[in-house]
Amino acid sequence: MYKPRNEGVYLHAYNHTVAMNYGELPLNDTEKEAFQRILERHLLNYNIDLISLVIMGNQFHMLIYCHPDKLTPKQAVKAYKKFHNAKKELNETDWRIRDLIKHSNNFSEFMREVQMTFSKWFNKSRPYKRQGALWQDRFQCQLIQSDVYLWSCLQYIEMNPVRAKICHDPTEYKHSTFGR
Repeated sequence: MYKPRNEGVYLHAYNHTVAMNYGELPLNDTEKEAFQRILERHLLNYNIDLISLVIMGNQFHMLIYCHPDKLTPKQAVKAYKKFHNAKKELNETDWRIRDLIKHSNNFSEFMREVQMTFSKWFNKSRPYKRQGALWQDRFQCQLIQSDVYLWSCLQYIEMNPVRAKICHDPTEYKHSTFGR
């Protein structure tokens, strides 16, 4: 299952939301579904595979695989058109396509876009004018360098709702890849 580092990298990424009101968990089912939609949509523009994801009331954890290669120009054009629902033809030398290729396996850029897009959506979806940061910090990320750590990380992510006593079986939690 584990691929050597020269063939790409596995990463465990996570982040927590800022404290809203005492004891309030800002991510309900609607927000969790929106975060997942935004994350999966942004995957179109990146040569990154989502292995595992769990979205809790105040945090997310994901296990991803970053391919060593960037998107090809042909793949980038296809991804750009799908992401933007573009109808017109784009040239592979277009600056937008070159930029997409440049960042296509950059996990930091991917996370910046996902968290920024979700934060904007979250702030606009409030019945009041919410402003400011939604996430505590920049996301945290750990490089996975062995198959044992990869397996442990996968178990940790998928068992998060069970440890939090939200459910008894990870298949019962619909905001995780295991539950879906």
